[in-house]
Amino acid sequence: MFNNPPNHDFASQPSLTIKLFDETGALVQSRCIVSDPEDCIFTQVPGTTGYNTTLVSDWSCVKLNTIELQGQASKVEITVTDCDQGGHWGVGYFDNLYIGDDGPNVCSDSAFGYMAVNPIDQPSGDYETCSLFSEPVDPNCAPALAANNVTFPIEICGTYSAPTGNPNGGDAPVTDITIDVVSNGTVVYSASTFTQPSPGEFCITINQSDISNPYGEFTIEGELEFTMNCGTPYNYYVQAQSNGFKFCPVAGCPTPFPPECNAGGNPNPISYDLTSRDSDILSNIPASEQGNYEITYYDDETGALTQDPNSLIANPATYSITTTTVVYYRLDYDYGALGIAPVDDCYDVVPLEIVIGEEPNTPATVVDLETCGNGGTGEFNLEDRLSDIFLD
Repeated sequence: MFNNPPNHDFASQPSLTIKLFDETGALVQSRCIVSDPEDCIFTQVPGTTGYNTTLVSDWSCVKLNTIELQGQASKVEITVTDCDQGGHWGVGYFDNLYIGDDGPNVCSDSAFGYMAVNPIDQPSGDYETCSLFSEPVDPNCAPALAANNVTFPIEICGTYSAPTGNPNGGDAPVTDITIDVVSNGTVVYSASTFTQPSPGEFCITINQSDISNPYGEFTIEGELEFTMNCGTPYNYYVQAQSNGFKFCPVAGCPTPFPPECNAGGNPNPISYDLTSRDSDILSNIPASEQGNYEITYYDDETGALTQDPNSLIANPATYSITTTTVVYYRLDYDYGALGIAPVDDCYDVVPLEIVIGEEPNTPATVVDLETCGNGGTGEFNLEDRLSDIFLD
């Protein structure tokens, strides 16, 4: 319920603002409703005129899509303001706050409209069989994760409900749908066309040529434009966002080194150039793009997965060992070269077993096999001396 003084500009009128913040305090979504007699949401209270003009809305729900905030502390801030000069008031009444799963009967008739961008399905089978990387799984009550290494073309779909848009209470028509692909706070692509498979639904398609620098994480931000007409036509906007998708390194499987033998008892170190297998690790990446990646080497699987510096192999070109050992190659983006922010769970780790056997400890002599007669020829079973050879 708002006063609506006639000599105040739009920005100075009483207003209601709803802001949704994540656990870091970053603003995720906001909705602002300003006192305006031509807004179809409001009706004028009979008998109020001039400086006492009062607008009121019917009870209605306001819905915000919070799928990307599941499992973390978040905050809703509701602010009702008077006019800028403080002489004309704004009052809000709030009841029945709901947090939970969406559904057909959850705020399905909001006078203020609603928009949601659906999470993209996570593909499978993109990593090599030798990979030790485990794709994160959306647990219950956790934020929706960005889909990893999706395949182009990417279809982005969502749902919406229209706000009240005419004096008879009918829905406002959709004028435009804008879907932006955002990376590091910069819009890298805006969809110019969309389809509506069914009423209240929208879809857009993103092709590989639309993303010129496909590295790291991309979020989806949507905005619906409605035309409201309860006097003078004007545009009304509803926003939504999604965690979107990301592209991460996929390592190739390294070619094994030829097996070596070492003397038992006091073996000598054998040196290996682990970097000689870098071309195998980068085999899934075009040669022109390989400079955007970096490879590190570890002697422990957990260390490779967690980037533990205590497990890092400092001199991979001259790695010396005396016995069979498994080393681990980790493939990451070179975020400095790319100029993008690091992305969580965006890497690959593959193992390589280096086989070193011990030289056999054969006896200095083996008892001769002898036979007599038969014209100088004889038949011998060489396996008769295996027990002597294997004695040690």
